[in-house]
Amino acid sequence: MSINRTSIGRASPLVALVLLATMLVTGGIDVYAPANADRYFTLVAERIRQIPYQIGAWNGIDEPMTEPARELLKPNELLQRRYHNRDTGESFTLLLIHCKNTRDMEGHYPPVCYPRHGWSMGRTDHLVLSVDGQQIPANRYSFEKPSRQTLGMNVLGFFVLPSNEQPYTAGMEALTRASRARSAAGMGAAQIQIITERSMAQSRRDEIVAMVLEEIGPTLRLIARGTADE
Repeated sequence: MSINRTSIGRASPLVALVLLATMLVTGGIDVYAPANADRYFTLVAERIRQIPYQIGAWNGIDEPMTEPARELLKPNELLQRRYHNRDTGESFTLLLIHCKNTRDMEGHYPPVCYPRHGWSMGRTDHLVLSVDGQQIPANRYSFEKPSRQTLGMNVLGFFVLPSNEQPYTAGMEALTRASRARSAAGMGAAQIQIITERSMAQSRRDEIVAMVLEEIGPTLRLIARGTADE
């Protein structure tokens, strides 16, 4: 994996899940999914559950999702896992949430969620990640708690949609377009966040991103494929 960048602390392991749950967008038009969508959703959920707990020297511990959060988000599958490096003591959080209804993801991204919960957003860096020749646009955000200068984090995030043309997007534009179309909204979307401590060196973050994307690459490709091969 390579990262072309224009340039980018310690957060609660549950903060991403809480923010996603409380920012749920409700209402809107009914959505339509093709007849074979159920099998696609099942395959995606199974693949997410297969993401390994051990990645190199990093060991993962799941952060449980509360029932109120599950009722709000209605995810097809959600992974929130804190990975610790047994050799260095470092840690990062991987969040991967997949929803059957694209509109459920609207508003669930760092520039909206985190500031509404007391985080001050700093710079935003626009990246292009390259995985197996596939370019993935992503944004990397920095946040801190104004009242607690020692509490800060960096969040790398992007979305995946089932699409032959533009399956990966860093912002909400493509997601919003999909949510306005009944058939596209009914095929769902996924959001990926990789959360690291503010004190971590940028080169170390890049290593973690490369490592994580290599592991979840098959899952991302399955989500992007949609029902094309069904």
